[in-house]
Amino acid sequence: MIKLNYMKNLEFHKNSYNLTINLKELIVSISKAIDYISQDLSGHHLRVALISSEIAKAFGLKRKEIDDIFLASLLHDIGMFSSREKLDLSEFFIFTGSELELHSEKAYFLLKDMDFLGSVPQIIRYHHTCWNNTNNYNIPIESYILHLADRIEVLIDKNNEILGQQKDILDRIKGFSGTVFMPELVYIFERISSVEAFWYRIVTDADISYILDDQIFSEFRVDFESFLNFARLFTHIIDFRSPFTALHSVAVSRIAYMISKLIGLSELTCKKILAAGYLHDIGKIAIPSEILEKNSNLLPAEFNIIKKHAYYSFKILQSISEIKELCKWAGFHHERLDGKGYPFHLRADELPLEARIITIADIFTAVTETRPYKNSFIENDAVKIFQNMAKNEIYDKNLLTLICDNFRSLNEERIDVQSQIGQVYNDFQSICLKYKPR
Repeated sequence: MIKLNYMKNLEFHKNSYNLTINLKELIVSISKAIDYISQDLSGHHLRVALISSEIAKAFGLKRKEIDDIFLASLLHDIGMFSSREKLDLSEFFIFTGSELELHSEKAYFLLKDMDFLGSVPQIIRYHHTCWNNTNNYNIPIESYILHLADRIEVLIDKNNEILGQQKDILDRIKGFSGTVFMPELVYIFERISSVEAFWYRIVTDADISYILDDQIFSEFRVDFESFLNFARLFTHIIDFRSPFTALHSVAVSRIAYMISKLIGLSELTCKKILAAGYLHDIGKIAIPSEILEKNSNLLPAEFNIIKKHAYYSFKILQSISEIKELCKWAGFHHERLDGKGYPFHLRADELPLEARIITIADIFTAVTETRPYKNSFIENDAVKIFQNMAKNEIYDKNLLTLICDNFRSLNEERIDVQSQIGQVYNDFQSICLKYKPR
């Protein structure tokens, strides 16, 4: 496994702040955003989480194991990038195949280094493994529970009354007991689904506010350094959806941090800006990869979909109550001083300095990095672009002047971190090729 040094030259002092973050809030919001890839499956992950936790409790799993399966349910489709994949997986009879293995392996690769998730990545890795097709793997029982809960959920017709569907859903599941599904789990499902409240809970409680307010699963708190690590690793999930942006967010974060240090902001503010840089494009998890990867001009409707990502970033990060300012710093990264940006059309007096820094770091990275459809600009041409932007007063003139004055050192930082990320992306692509349908 490649060990990265993303934090090179970032002079942090571990545990220097008495600040903890509730990742439960963020992960629930991320789970909801994944559903946006296909509006036809809105609420899928929350409903699967409710079903799997009920089965896990009835099976006698411990509280920590129930918490893990709840988290795994919320994130189980994190490796699914396109709306077509999402709709394919909504078909009940999709039990085996390379595409299932691919999205499960992608999810595992993207989550496996998040140590604080415990067994969650492993649960997700095998959540489409059939009971009679274990191939001597040591499959976690939670994976079998998640598989069953996932297939139960796709059988529910959300447009019709739920109790009238109870018998048909149970009969379909029982028909695959001992082959696709573990018999003991099917028996438990038959028992707990005979209670009307089981079904009412699935269709009425799959709501973000309810999940956050109710003690459905434990508080999931981490210190600020662990949150930074989560944000850094989450850039893979954001950026690896498209080869056009595969190396983008970590570079934006590094540049934003360096700008913040250059203008003398406090260490804590610099670190929060670092986190906002990592997560500024988190809303792209709600954008289908077929649009992100399009290498020709976008149609107006497609560009409108792309523009949603900034708003989704704002909404997702708004859930982190301890550092609410991050939603503005990250979500405003396409705003302009003249009010002609998006999605809020804010003007200069409404844009905090930290948000302006993320915007400039995003522009710097986009101009200087190489993408499949363009070469990077050489130093003199890049500096001229920034100087012209400063004259137009669309973006912060002082920050643009600062990056022109420090162009070479900033660009070296970008090249350094993107070189490291490039190694990880190549490993990810190898996983994709291994499981690519033939």
